[in-house]
Amino acid sequence: MSWFRKKHFLIGTFVFLLLIGWTVYDFFMVGSEGKVNWVYDYDLALNDAKAENKSLLIYFYTSWCSWCRRLEKDTYSNDEVADFLNNNFICLRIDAGKNSDLVTLYGISGYPTILFLSPEGKELGRILGYRRPDIFILEAHPYVL
Repeated sequence: MSWFRKKHFLIGTFVFLLLIGWTVYDFFMVGSEGKVNWVYDYDLALNDAKAENKSLLIYFYTSWCSWCRRLEKDTYSNDEVADFLNNNFICLRIDAGKNSDLVTLYGISGYPTILFLSPEGKELGRILGYRRPDIFILEAHPYVL
């Protein structure tokens, strides 16, 4: 095998292994929805928020967003965050790539975006971007009813 072919073989092998590694990483990270009790239907979540008199948290994410994956892995998987959210909010998880109507309705332009709504659907506030667990709880706390 010539030097030229060896070089291309090694580069091809490296790229192949890199793609396999990324796929495995993506599988475990994207599939990690954390310990939060997510609801996946907007109308159901809003009805639950009214019935339980809780604020509604809407988490907008995309499959290609690395900060969304990190938020899920670090923050939503944190026991303290999950307990805080499960006890105080109805939590709705929205794939922005599949729900353009809600993205447009709430003017979402970056990911991750976390909205906080009253049980009547009025926006109370939002968090843009990744937050560590301790910071996330501090920023979400004012929206607890």
